[in-house]
Amino acid sequence: MDLAVICKEAAIEYVKADKDFEIAGTVVQNSDFLLLKNTDPIKFGISQNRKYQKDLVKYSYPDAEIAELLGNALPYALMSNQVDALVIDGIKAIGIEGTLEEPRVSADVDTYVLIVNRKFRSTEDYEIFVKLYNASVESLADKTELIKVIKEIKGTELTDKDMEMVNTWKRKLLPIK
Repeated sequence: MDLAVICKEAAIEYVKADKDFEIAGTVVQNSDFLLLKNTDPIKFGISQNRKYQKDLVKYSYPDAEIAELLGNALPYALMSNQVDALVIDGIKAIGIEGTLEEPRVSADVDTYVLIVNRKFRSTEDYEIFVKLYNASVESLADKTELIKVIKEIKGTELTDKDMEMVNTWKRKLLPIK
């Protein structure tokens, strides 16, 4: 592996454990939503070891309990009433029953970063990757293109709720510098 896009907390641990890698920078901000099953959630499911998700819950619902779960188990936990709400990536929230709510924070939240093998970072292949990645970021700034790509990823049409989320989303895809 030469590079990966992963959550910030996992990236910090990874580069501590493998000195051949470094964090190249933040590539996605504000991708997470609160997905509520009811209007007064008591227990939130979050992905394991994601401190920023705990913070999002505490800013928005200070008295809520938090259950750390495997990321893939979050939708099931909500559907089976193990939790009342989730912190979940907006794209992953598409198709899951509930009310989407932006976290109540004023600052941007780094949700995904790029880690890169230090040797690979100095290669021409990395430079090509950065150019292609940055062109994709620029293309996805167009909401029509973003919606087209989300439909392809999800393999389904978007509901009115999904479209509202995409159109109001504060998500930022950031270029690699």
